[in-house]
Amino acid sequence: MLIKGGFGAVVYLAFAACVLYALWLSLSRVKRDFPGAVAGLIAGICLLDCVIIAGRQHALTAGVALGCFALTLFSQRRVQGT
Repeated sequence: MLIKGGFGAVVYLAFAACVLYALWLSLSRVKRDFPGAVAGLIAGICLLDCVIIAGRQHALTAGVALGCFALTLFSQRRVQGT
């Protein structure tokens, strides 16, 4: 089972929101932001890792993956992924 407990569900919703936001950035007719979408998707991989790890009931490792998400978003401001 991928989602066990409240923490896994919250992280899963955050992952879904991250992917939907990246899609909105790349498909928006008003202002397309491909570098921002790619940065969000790259950081979203850490959230997906966090979902999988939380489903295995490893809270500490899931917290590290969540920290990697924040670190990836922060570092993408300095070094672009695209």
